[in-house]
Amino acid sequence: MEKKWIKISDKKAFTLVELVIVIVIIGILSTISVTAYSSLALKAIEAEGASLVNFIVKNEITYQIENGTFFDVPNYTTQSEQLGVSMGISKYFQTFKATVSTDDEGEPFVFVVVKGNYKDKEITLSLGRSSMGESSGILKDPAANDEATAKSICKQHRERHRYGNNGNGNDNGNGTGNGKGNNGNANGQDNGNGNNGNGNNGNDNDGYGNNGNGNDNGNGTGNGKGNNGNANGLDNGNGNNGNGC
Repeated sequence: MEKKWIKISDKKAFTLVELVIVIVIIGILSTISVTAYSSLALKAIEAEGASLVNFIVKNEITYQIENGTFFDVPNYTTQSEQLGVSMGISKYFQTFKATVSTDDEGEPFVFVVVKGNYKDKEITLSLGRSSMGESSGILKDPAANDEATAKSICKQHRERHRYGNNGNGNDNGNGTGNGKGNNGNANGQDNGNGNNGNGNNGNDNDGYGNNGNGNDNGNGTGNGKGNNGNANGLDNGNGNNGNGC
């Protein structure tokens, strides 16, 4: 009777340590993936909420144009017929409110807030808008419930538009942001009117500011009333009879 021999394979299996390392790596990758997904999902939900806030604000603007004031929704609600808003259109945001007040200049101001939930986490977004057109932009927690912050941001935008930041008044003395920049250089060059740029501590050429230099057809010492200024009337300038002290 012929004997059959069993051949022992020389292939090696994974050791316990190698298996443990693989399991740990898989666990780490899974954690990273879940965290990244949650972050992307939250951003998508916040984008939906921002669109909802902007939609409500646009309806408030339309209402204000037609009725002369914003529509006040002082308490959280799910819908408003006057604004044409129903929170049923949103999957994650359930309630909103739109409080109406006045800003620091007495102009009507509306503050819209929407609230929702995602995985038992409350999400709040808001936006403040003045009847003059300034907007706070979308605010998130913890500033989302702070109306004073929204008003402050709108005020900064308004002042930046009106006065400019340390504006340089060139040519006709018009500083950045329509000239009235503090500590701005109102340089009226070539027939420029330095008085039109209200830059404090500025240098008004051809103008009436302190230390003013009248150049090129400017009325230097003749009409230049710059205290302690160098009133230099050059090129047809009236250098005589000046009041430069």
